[in-house]
Amino acid sequence: MKTIFFSGLCAVLVILASGCASERSYPTAARYIDSNTLRANVKSALWQDPVVNGFDIGVGVYRSNVQLSGVVDTPEQKRRAESVALAVPGVTSVANDLMIRPVGLSGVGAGPRTEIRVVGEDPSMLLPRVVGNPDVYYGKNVEVQGTVDTVLSPNSFTLNSAGVREHPLLVVTSEREVHNISPGDVVRVRGELEPFNRTAVSQRLNADLEPRKFDGWANRAALLADSIRRIKD
Repeated sequence: MKTIFFSGLCAVLVILASGCASERSYPTAARYIDSNTLRANVKSALWQDPVVNGFDIGVGVYRSNVQLSGVVDTPEQKRRAESVALAVPGVTSVANDLMIRPVGLSGVGAGPRTEIRVVGEDPSMLLPRVVGNPDVYYGKNVEVQGTVDTVLSPNSFTLNSAGVREHPLLVVTSEREVHNISPGDVVRVRGELEPFNRTAVSQRLNADLEPRKFDGWANRAALLADSIRRIKD
């Protein structure tokens, strides 16, 4: 009887131990990083890497899977971008769709590294779509038109559509001063739409963004502007 009881107890302990081992073998923390945060973290890692930070690398994220797109100069840079992305916590796989620039077109002074394709929609109509459903436009170059609401810093301001102030778009530029821009001005802005990451954007655009003013914008839509034009009435 003791032998049967002991055997049964051992079997229960083995099952429990197996269950615990199974729990330990599948960490859950990485599975709950949302796509926007993960994309911003990958972008930040690429910008901080000296081998690939000079390239405009597109980053797409579906759950924990990352897709890289764009053009680099060498196979080593392509491999490096993939390894940097894969090292970001939460990333489980990387689809490396980076292309190698043909010989003779690389190097300093070779002109733009990638062709900038702007979403072909009416700028005056695009802003509410971007604000209402930013996930569709993340990683794309857009041109929007709206009314300046608040100038936050020499590098940034908020933009509204048709006077609606409830859902503004954050615009950040590499210029040290937002020249001739005042609240109420109608402007047309072109640039890449990103989920906002203050640290990454500050480094990428060399912009001074105070945590007190900008931490509340984390992971909200932000337009990293390369062109700002005031529209005359």
